[in-house]
Parts: sequence; structure tokens; C-alpha cells
Amino acid sequence: MELFLHYLAMPYLLRGIIVTLDVTCLGLGGGLLIGVVLAAMQLSRFSLLAGFGRTYAVIFRGTPLILQLVFAYDALPHIGLKLTPLMAAGVALAANEAPFIAEILRSGIRGVDQGQITAGEALGMTPGVLMRRIIAPQAIRTMVPALGNEAVTALKNSSLASVIAVQELTLRSTQLASSTFDFFSIFFASGVMYLALAGAFSLAQIVAEIWLDLDRPPMRERLLRLLPCRDARKVAPPAAPSRQSPEELLPEPTPPLSMTVSAQDRARRLEALADRVPAVEVRDLAKSYGEQTIFDGLDVTVRSGEVVALLGPSGSGKSTLLRCISRLETWDSGTVHVGGRRLGYSEDGVPLGPRDLARERADIGVGMVFQQFNLFGHLTARENVAGPLRW
Repeated sequence: MELFLHYLAMPYLLRGIIVTLDVTCLGLGGGLLIGVVLAAMQLSRFSLLAGFGRTYAVIFRGTPLILQLVFAYDALPHIGLKLTPLMAAGVALAANEAPFIAEILRSGIRGVDQGQITAGEALGMTPGVLMRRIIAPQAIRTMVPALGNEAVTALKNSSLASVIAVQELTLRSTQLASSTFDFFSIFFASGVMYLALAGAFSLAQIVAEIWLDLDRPPMRERLLRLLPCRDARKVAPPAAPSRQSPEELLPEPTPPLSMTVSAQDRARRLEALADRVPAVEVRDLAKSYGEQTIFDGLDVTVRSGEVVALLGPSGSGKSTLLRCISRLETWDSGTVHVGGRRLGYSEDGVPLGPRDLARERADIGVGMVFQQFNLFGHLTARENVAGPLRW
């Protein structure tokens, strides 16, 4: 026991912990940067970038880390890149961690409900704003456990840096045991040190999960639950019963509203609307899902100041038409003009990219309320209302 405590406090092994943390931080930091790039490539609309990202992942996930360490330290100098053992270990670990982190990022982004993304697009958010405001805050909450697990894995993988003479904890433990032949006490102390480091990483993960947990009550409320006097709060006395008679409490009757419109009023209104410019104009719209035809030569004109109701059974195309008007859906042929502009196309008839299309939606002011609401779950009720107005 005394030898174990002696080795546990030995400066030689403690300096190895610092080197281990250096390698781990270099690997995680570099892996996160490269992983973000790889995830963006694989989520890109360009097949060439996506193919490059997947090829990188196949290569570095399919080869052992120990070979990558040897390559970074021994092979890179042949092309003019001479790295110290510590830097070579950091580069190799970063290159190895990058595809795993990229898959965690990609799965978190893919896991965000598509309705949230569509709602952001309908509000005129550009892809960058959509990622910062809607996708990333929701995705990060689901990625924290996997990223915490990957951090602990990187910590353990840093021990392989000993093959290129990095003076981290494992190599120092091996050297010390070879000179003293006290293998059990030394490696037991080394294992406890690794366990303490992994515990610190796990604690950071727990703190991040608590901080990102929106359903967790505030600290003040949780502390109040522990107080014995919490249930003995003063309760306001019931209000005194009213002395008014039930007839006096009833509201004043309102005269019934007439639900009929005379033919003359309807004609005058149609005549007044006929002179107004169309707010929405759909011409010869055709839309199909595979062999199922939704529209075939549909014409709709809604003038400024006019209110139109679309009625029909489920699946008849009401939502699809609204999504086409908002340019959340593509169609086979025909044109859609909103506010006199052909939404989704430039003046030359070239389809707009996602960024320009989002700005055009915001400029025109077109939008829709979804049947499933698609409220942003990571925002409060106030932020759901005020946020889109600010953005």
C-alpha cells in the first residue's frame, strides 16, 4: 500500500499525466475541427464533397491508430513535415478521431425533426441562421453523451503514443516498472490516474447534460422541494361569495350576427377586388408524387384583401399547394407568383439557391402555419413568437 501511494504521488508519473492530457486535447481539438468539416461535406448537396468525406472516414476508421501514429512520425518527414513526437501524436489522434466525431455530428443534425427545419425555412431563415438558431441547439443536446464517450476513448487511445516515444503516462509507467520490477504497484497507480482523468471527463459530460436539459427545474425550485416547510405555505383565503343574484351575473345578451351576405354586397365586393393586384397567382400548376397526380393544370388567383378557404378531404392537396406557394415544395410544371414575383427564381429564370430563396421569402413576407404547429421546442413561448420577428 505504501508503494502504491508513493507511486501515486511521484512527480515522474504526474508529469506523464500532463503529457497525456496534452495529447488528448490536441487529438480532440483537431478531431473536432476536422470532424465539423467532414460532417459538412457529407451533408453537402455536392456529391463530390460528400464522396471525399466518406472516403476519408473509410480510410481512417479502417486502419489502426498505431499505424497512423507511425506514419505521422516516420513517413511525414519524407515529404518535408518533421514533427515532434508530441505533435505527431496529436495529429494522428486528431485524424483518427475526426471521422468518429463527424458521424456523431451528422447523426445529431439528421436527428432534428424535419418539421423544425421546414418551419425555419418558412420563416425565411437562411441556411446559416437555420443551423445556428434551430438545428444546432437541438442537435447538441443529443450529441453530448456520444461526444463524452468519444472524449474518454481519445484519452485511452493516447496511451498508444508511447510507440513513438511520447513521454505520456503509459510509457513512463513502463519505464519505471522496467527499472524497479514493481509492476503491480506502478500499473495500479497508473490505472487509478487514468480512472481519475476519465471521471473528470464524465463529470464534464454530466454538467453539460444538466445545463442543456430544458425540462430540468431551476436550482432554486429544486432546493425549495427539500425544505420541510415548503408544503406549509400560506394559502390565500377563499374569496367571499358574491351577493349578486345569478341573473345579475350573466353577461348582457348580444344580438345574433347575420351569416348571410346579399347578392348585391357580394357583387360589389367582387367588383372592388377585381381592380386589385393579385397577391398570389398560380398558373397551370402540375405536381405528382411518383404515379400519384396531385395537381394537373391548377389555376388559382388570390387578390390583395381577399380571403380564400381551401376545403377538401385529407390528401386532396391543400397542404401541398400551400407548400408550393411558400416554395417549400417543388413542382413539375407551371408558375407561382407571390406579390408579383416568381418565388424561387431570379429575373433570368434561374432557380435560386437556399440562401437567396430564404431572403426572398422574408422580403415578400410569405409564410404558413403548419398543421402540426412545428413550434421550436428549445425556445420558450415568448421566444417562439418574438424570435422570428427579430430574425
